[in-house]
Amino acid sequence: KSVMLYDTMEVIPKYRAIVNDKNDVYAILSNIYQPIQNVEAFSFFDSVVGEKLAIYHTAGALGKGERIWILAKLPGQIIVKDKDAIDKYLLLVNAHDGTMALRMFFTPVRVVCNNTLTLALSFNNEANPGIAIRHTGDIKSKLEAAQVALGLANSAYAQFEKDAMKLADRKLTQTEAEMYFALVAFQGKPAELNVTSKLMETRYEQLKRLYYLAPGNNIPEVKETAWSAYNAVSYYSDHFKYLEKATVIPERRLKNIWFGSGLEMKQRALKVALEI
Repeated sequence: KSVMLYDTMEVIPKYRAIVNDKNDVYAILSNIYQPIQNVEAFSFFDSVVGEKLAIYHTAGALGKGERIWILAKLPGQIIVKDKDAIDKYLLLVNAHDGTMALRMFFTPVRVVCNNTLTLALSFNNEANPGIAIRHTGDIKSKLEAAQVALGLANSAYAQFEKDAMKLADRKLTQTEAEMYFALVAFQGKPAELNVTSKLMETRYEQLKRLYYLAPGNNIPEVKETAWSAYNAVSYYSDHFKYLEKATVIPERRLKNIWFGSGLEMKQRALKVALEI
């Protein structure tokens, strides 16, 4: 809708309000911004996962609909050490408030404990070649180009499987595991520093406990490995971290897991684990 000055009701040129069908205003943006309607985004998803190459799993909206998402399950699994099953999903996210492009990327989920592993939102990452489509220019042609690009993205899960196998092959000593959790919990600060944050200390202790007790981490083939250490972090991020705040809102929890500090924590944990 056109944007007008409050006092004179004069139309502000080259700007408009992005609204939903209830006239809730998501953002004031320039005319360069081209909205991608939900039906357009989902239709694009239809074409990508069609022909029984995937099945729809879940869809939803955050806030008043300014951010929408749809999740599809892809065929097949990654099996780490012939025991630990990882389901493969494709996630599409679109925002109507100018905060992000339409994005589609892969996200694996560990079956035994239903925790989401690292979502790579860096689209220059060869290990997870997701797609980002800006809300400018010819949207239709960009969607068509994205379909082609996604056809080449099978390498994402192949690379993730290689990484998971590397982690599962790497046994950790108790000292190595403790240093790993210190790096993750204290965000790069070693455990011997005088950290006064009770939250960080509690997080560190919980990660050490989940290393042994998180679902799936007692599988003999992966027990006390870099893989189980990384999964202790991902399990904590999805199932424990949101309890650090007194008020638990499911929508906020999901946003944290997929887009917020929970995602950042898991990305940091995978990077450190692979460096080990």
